[in-house]
Amino acid sequence: MNRPVTVTAPAARGAGGTPWAISVAPSGAELEEAWATGQRGNHGQGRCSDVAAGITWDPHVSRALQSGKARVLIGAKDIMPIKQGHYIGNGFYGRTDFIDKNPELVQEVVNALVKAIDVILEDPKGAAQMWSDATGLPIEVLNYSVDNKISVFDRDIAPSKETVDAYTKFLKDAGILKPEDNPKYDATFALKALEG
Repeated sequence: MNRPVTVTAPAARGAGGTPWAISVAPSGAELEEAWATGQRGNHGQGRCSDVAAGITWDPHVSRALQSGKARVLIGAKDIMPIKQGHYIGNGFYGRTDFIDKNPELVQEVVNALVKAIDVILEDPKGAAQMWSDATGLPIEVLNYSVDNKISVFDRDIAPSKETVDAYTKFLKDAGILKPEDNPKYDATFALKALEG
């Protein structure tokens, strides 16, 4: 069902306004379905095609943009902390107790992340085809994402204190983290994976 969401103050300022409430669909998949197909499919209690704007992510945003029936009002790169020209939009997170108990598993996951990034950087179109084969997403959508750098892949995955502090400030300013929240970070797994 559609639900009201308050757009964060940094997003609103980036769009030249003040915080406001909008309705968004429960998932990016439902938004992109509505925008890409123009269908008035019923999702819960609301109809997604009635949603005029929303917050979504790739590959949903690529499918909506590729259809020509949607456009980006403000991108995450415009409101989120920047690291070497790219917004900080993902990370590998874990509870401290889990990481402490499973360092080999954590290292293997980070190693796999670096290998996947290398495959994408070496052969973007081939990687898009693998993604399509694995997920069933249309290859045209994935090529759109690759060609337009909707999803950005970079080997610079090791967090720095400066980057984590900037991201933490963004999350606190948006009210997502409490003032007393101070995430820990550990670059050792990423640095080791990058050596391999």
